[in-house]
Amino acid sequence: MNRDMRIKLVCVTISLVAFGIYIIYSLIYIPINTKNSFTPKILYASRGDIYSFDYQLMSTSPIMFNIGIDPLFAKKKNKNFESEIENLAVDLGNKFEQSKEFFLNKFQKAIEKEKRYLLIRKNLSIYDKEEIENFPLLKKGKNFGYVEEVIKTHRLKPNGILAAKVLGDVFSNKKDKTYLKFGEKQKPISGLELTYDFLLRGQDGYFLEKKIKNNISKPLPSVHTIPPKAGKDIVTTIDLNIQELAHYALLSQLDYFEARFGTVIVMEVETGNIKAIVNLGKNKNSPFSERYNYAVLGNERSSEFKKMEPGSTFKLASYMAYFEDGGLKEDTINTMNGIYNVPNTKAKIIDSEKNLGIITLKEAFATSSNVAVARLILKHYKKEPEIFLNHIKKFGLYEKSGIDLNDEPIPYISNPSDINWSALSLPWMSYGYGINLTPLQVLTFYNAIANQGIRVSPKLVTHYIDGVDTIPLIRKFETNEKICSDKTLNQAHSILKYVVDKGTGKSLNNLSISISGKTGTTVTNYASKKDKEKIYQSSFVGFFPSEKPQYSCIVLVDNPNPEKGYYGSDVAIPVFRKIVEELTFSHTTIGLLDEQELPYLNNEKNHDLKKISDWLLIEEIWN
Repeated sequence: MNRDMRIKLVCVTISLVAFGIYIIYSLIYIPINTKNSFTPKILYASRGDIYSFDYQLMSTSPIMFNIGIDPLFAKKKNKNFESEIENLAVDLGNKFEQSKEFFLNKFQKAIEKEKRYLLIRKNLSIYDKEEIENFPLLKKGKNFGYVEEVIKTHRLKPNGILAAKVLGDVFSNKKDKTYLKFGEKQKPISGLELTYDFLLRGQDGYFLEKKIKNNISKPLPSVHTIPPKAGKDIVTTIDLNIQELAHYALLSQLDYFEARFGTVIVMEVETGNIKAIVNLGKNKNSPFSERYNYAVLGNERSSEFKKMEPGSTFKLASYMAYFEDGGLKEDTINTMNGIYNVPNTKAKIIDSEKNLGIITLKEAFATSSNVAVARLILKHYKKEPEIFLNHIKKFGLYEKSGIDLNDEPIPYISNPSDINWSALSLPWMSYGYGINLTPLQVLTFYNAIANQGIRVSPKLVTHYIDGVDTIPLIRKFETNEKICSDKTLNQAHSILKYVVDKGTGKSLNNLSISISGKTGTTVTNYASKKDKEKIYQSSFVGFFPSEKPQYSCIVLVDNPNPEKGYYGSDVAIPVFRKIVEELTFSHTTIGLLDEQELPYLNNEKNHDLKKISDWLLIEEIWN
């Protein structure tokens, strides 16, 4: 290549780079001068909505509008301005119940003062805006003086606090966290809003704004305008009927027992779809509200007792581990009159029911004997605790539930390699102490028993909406491998059913459908030596109908007033019972609900489900 060719190549390269810089510069920056006062602005995309499984709106961002005119420009462009402005005043007066003269006077003063912008009405809904923009003069559009401004949007939950913590929160960076002015970014901080922000947030655009006078600006048509792409809507698994039922059943019990917090989860057995998830915590000097996601996250991070030990609901895993290694060869066990001195320790394990004596393992499980399960597990696994822990691992209790929410903690199961492992660890673990499992993780385990031994991850979102299409979300592959043998599975079903038939859950045995499950009563501050200072968690977890389970459910109540009751049978079971009764006899009766028959948004009969957060197309606003 000769010298002249190299010079030409360098010149061409410099020219292309300079042209590229000019294009980028023109797209992202327009210099502001006193004559034109053009300012580049980001046009934030409208956020997608969140729906229940049957397309009831759960979270949305309604758009509001300011409507105005440029009086001087309108007068110049409209030949019949006088008659049209009078007709506009009549229509506006009828719409807002004010006189025609009121609006005519406003128009006249604006023209006399040579105003370039006159606000007609502010904070209008999209429906009011669509009505008003068809009034005389305004319907001719911005080329004849019409000015429209999108002024603010906020995240709204139409169903109040129902499932509020699961839906999550969206705030701005401003002190006023309720409203977002146009031009502010909605920032997801928790729940589905955060997990599915990649779908909900959309893609921001860009436009130019022209300052008119007195700090008043209006959008300016420009070839550089980049329209935003609205966020996608998502469809959850939540059934608002079940959510409301579970909410008020729990609320009533929390209020009566003066509890600190409580949670309820209702899940479809086969799919793992969460139909309801309630999290109610007590505020200082105020009613219960959805203040923390106890179901998924466990105890509050600011709580004195951050771990959430499952207590007696974990006994099912202990019995199943024993069943996997031969099970029920020892049909009876001595409960030592309710007090067991753990070998090589100073600790005593005590049953709430004393003097049970020699009983069957089935009876021991049904009466929730701590002594029985501790002696059973210690006898068979003391020398090789790893065998017991390997069973626990196969049951999936070392893993997160896999729910589609951020920040789910990893379960903690102690093991011999831990520095704090002792002679007490194994028997202590056998009835749910010294470990940490959230309510959802416990339910996921029980749901696997209900689901023929197959573990499925809980799910909160099934589809997203793109235009008129509903598109299923593809999830990671889940194995159909069973967590235990069929023999163990049958034995687990048998002892869970016996709890309701003859044991601590017998208050549920007179319902129209059969229930299987397990009560739990945990002391959260067991270091306290005074009984009056003890703090309890009461729970019940199970599934129904026993023969062909459709739903699994867990109820947990923290710190009930012990003078009114603290056993799971007294505190948690009434909530579970209420949910079963209502599900059985309401319009969501078991066996009658079929999601496959539900209409989707692209069906004709759903055209009336127009979202209140529909964003006008950018071309209609500025072109």
